[in-house]
Amino acid sequence: QRCIGTSPVEERTGESLEALLAEVDFPFLAAFFSASLPLAQTKGLAETEQRIAAAFPSLVYIRVDADQLGIRAFLQWDIAFLPTYVVYLPPSEGQQRKWIRWKGEGGLNPYSYEAVA
Repeated sequence: QRCIGTSPVEERTGESLEALLAEVDFPFLAAFFSASLPLAQTKGLAETEQRIAAAFPSLVYIRVDADQLGIRAFLQWDIAFLPTYVVYLPPSEGQQRKWIRWKGEGGLNPYSYEAVA
């Protein structure tokens, strides 16, 4: 069982992201960003990530550098645009696992806490 809240923001890439799917017995929020984009390197985004992680303490916040992912991962995680957010809820008694994707519709800013949360 996972100890929630010990690391507010984890980082994963490639193989470690693949391993995450094998060990998923805890809920998490995966945030996919392109680290090479200037907005992904701002203090504002770091603060947004910390606020999201703090607002949802029952979810492990996992930051993923999408620049390091192969096409298979993009397809597997159904990533249509960057940044994107995916919440994973593990299966429970009689329930299948759930994936909830942030749609980012209506011009919402994916770098803004208010738009994402």
